[in-house]
Amino acid sequence: GILETTMRDECESDLFGEQVVLCGGVAELIDSAFMKLVDAGYPPEVAWFECFYETKLVTDLMYERGIAGAFAKISNTAEYGAYLTGPRIINAASREAMDLVLAEVQGGDFVRRLMTDYDAGSPDLLAHRRALGQRTIESVGAHLNAVARQAMETAANDDDDKTIHGG
Repeated sequence: GILETTMRDECESDLFGEQVVLCGGVAELIDSAFMKLVDAGYPPEVAWFECFYETKLVTDLMYERGIAGAFAKISNTAEYGAYLTGPRIINAASREAMDLVLAEVQGGDFVRRLMTDYDAGSPDLLAHRRALGQRTIESVGAHLNAVARQAMETAANDDDDKTIHGG
């Protein structure tokens, strides 16, 4: 089916959703939580699995079942913690920040900043991109992904080495 909308609604809600949730919000939340654990002395690899890797498992559940349906499938401990902690992280201050972002999108401020940066050769975008690539979570993720790929290749090679002998 088709979802009928207006160009304005699609553009503004898309920009808002990308900045506040899908890209900006989720990425900052994951990285901030990751760094909080690392700074508290937890191994970066453990922090990466807990704050980054497992995100897909939960978002896949939410996609398939809705938020309530996903919460019905997670542990009672995780669900209870979500009810207590979620509103402490996403609170009045973060909602005020969302109001500002929405106003910037609706008023054209975001697009003006984007186009000014683009017209100047995208120095802000490129600086942010470089800085993102230097974050600890990126190096830890790259290392763990390389280890996982190596383990899968080793397992595949081990399977290739097995022969079946008839008798």
